[in-house]
Amino acid sequence: MGMSYEDYSVVGYLDSLRNWMGRQVAANPNTKWRVAFFHKTMYTGSSSHQSDADGKVVRDSMAPLFDSLHISLALQGHDHVYEVMGPIKNKALVAGSVTGQTAVPVDARANLTGKLGGTFDVANGTLYFLDNSAGKKKYEPRSKLAMDTVEAGLGITNYFSFFTGRFGQTGEPTFSEVKVSTDSINISTYTVSDAGTATLFDAFKVVRGSSTSVKGAMGQRMLHAAFGPMGHPLIVAGNVAGIEMKIKVYSLNGSRIAEHSSKEASTLINLPSLSKGVYFVHVKVEGATTTFKVSKN
Repeated sequence: MGMSYEDYSVVGYLDSLRNWMGRQVAANPNTKWRVAFFHKTMYTGSSSHQSDADGKVVRDSMAPLFDSLHISLALQGHDHVYEVMGPIKNKALVAGSVTGQTAVPVDARANLTGKLGGTFDVANGTLYFLDNSAGKKKYEPRSKLAMDTVEAGLGITNYFSFFTGRFGQTGEPTFSEVKVSTDSINISTYTVSDAGTATLFDAFKVVRGSSTSVKGAMGQRMLHAAFGPMGHPLIVAGNVAGIEMKIKVYSLNGSRIAEHSSKEASTLINLPSLSKGVYFVHVKVEGATTTFKVSKN
């Protein structure tokens, strides 16, 4: 979803934008990756714009919507600095959502976190990414001390902890290559020298966990699936008895294999003979939906 916050101060504009985003998600309930891109940052660590009043207005208005719509990845602009932030939910870092990073020496400008790469699980939060700028105009990253000094006016506690990946500035033009598959989003960012030589600056992966909490009027439950005897039946568990759960099973190419509804706590779905591979299970309970994958080995 592409959007603009430039008219944030126009009465009713952000309300209209929120309504539009909600309609797009409702119209595409089976989409695994929900990606938003926009110019004005919602979260940033640049010394030029972190304390901007308009950024706080946009964040306070739109961040709760990103949480409720389960936006996976937010591609930001405006601040000419490299930032990997989150996953974030409720203006807080989602614990345990980052793995597989490489530790390097901290650099006061080029890498304030001393982190490279990693895998970011966005099952329970949004990853916010900004890939610097393709030109020579650059902004400087704020240190933790500088952020701590101003965070009272930002409405966020321990802002520096949000920078879970590489965070910094080299002064060179940058560009990012984004590869999207059913399993992950892989982002590689390169710096470009004056001679036109591209050098890898950072690379990370975005995934969604195979189990997802679904919240709604029915409360919270954990949904999971497994292949049963002979690899044919699919057992889906985690429902509350008496509440209808609608289930659809899809192959990787999007073909619907089975559809079923049940009010039982655990549901056994009889599937046709399936080859080894990955399948997607779409579950809807009381208007809340989630999609996760299950593998047949």
